[in-house]
Amino acid sequence: MKRIAAVCLIAAICLPALHARRQRTSPSRRLREVPVVAAPDSIAPPSALADTIELRRGDIRLSGFDKEASSSRESFFATNCLPDSVSVIELTVRFDYTDMRGRQLHSAVHTVRCHIPPGQTRRLEVRTWDSQRVFYYYRSNAPKRRKATAFNVKSELIGAVVVPVS
Repeated sequence: MKRIAAVCLIAAICLPALHARRQRTSPSRRLREVPVVAAPDSIAPPSALADTIELRRGDIRLSGFDKEASSSRESFFATNCLPDSVSVIELTVRFDYTDMRGRQLHSAVHTVRCHIPPGQTRRLEVRTWDSQRVFYYYRSNAPKRRKATAFNVKSELIGAVVVPVS
């Protein structure tokens, strides 16, 4: 009797799940994408609120690049050397990757949202270009159990979005 009750209970739980799995939507019945229009009272994106200032060499310093062979992320440090009244909220950086002989492997441009107050440094991360995870930055730890190729990287700050400190 207990076994029959247990089987009935399991069937009552599983039948709705099986029915839900069979339902499919055809591609022709998908919802159309409707563009979202911001209401006039909504908050503007950070780039719309940002000041336009001319960046000089050394205003924002990039350093400390790191990428191990097993990592799916690359990290680097960004230092805000701008005046005390300006915070950085977005950086656009170009990375040029070369092998140890100087031959180009890849080039990528990343836009990273961040918050770097004046005079401070933040560690930022981007997805790596090395999807197969067979390359490592030559100053990072080399893998011990598998073969990987060392690479060098040059970084260049392309642009930044800054806002006044309130």
